[in-house]
Amino acid sequence: WIMGSNSVAVMPKPEFETWFMEGRLIPDVHFLEIKNDYSDFEEKILWHIDHPEVVKKIINNANQYCAQFYDSRRERLIEVLTVGTYLGLLPPKKGL
Repeated sequence: WIMGSNSVAVMPKPEFETWFMEGRLIPDVHFLEIKNDYSDFEEKILWHIDHPEVVKKIINNANQYCAQFYDSRRERLIEVLTVGTYLGLLPPKKGL
C-alpha cells in the first residue's frame, strides 16, 4: 500500500516473491533501498531529504508499478489461472 500512496517505500531489497512480483522492483527506482541491517538508514534518509526531486521520481515510478494491480478483472483472471494450474486443472506455462 505504501508504493501506491504518495509516500516512498524505504526497505531492504525484497527476499520473497509474491503476487506483487517483488523481483521486478528496481531499487532506487521503485523504492529506496537500505541495507538488511538498516545500518545506512539515517544516511539514506538524510540524502533523500536533500534531494526531493529524486523522491518524487521514486514515488511516481512506484505508483505506476502499482497501477497494474488496480484492474480487478485482470487480477481475478490471474487468480483463477494460478489456482487452476496449482490444482493441475491447467497445464503450467513454459517460461514463466
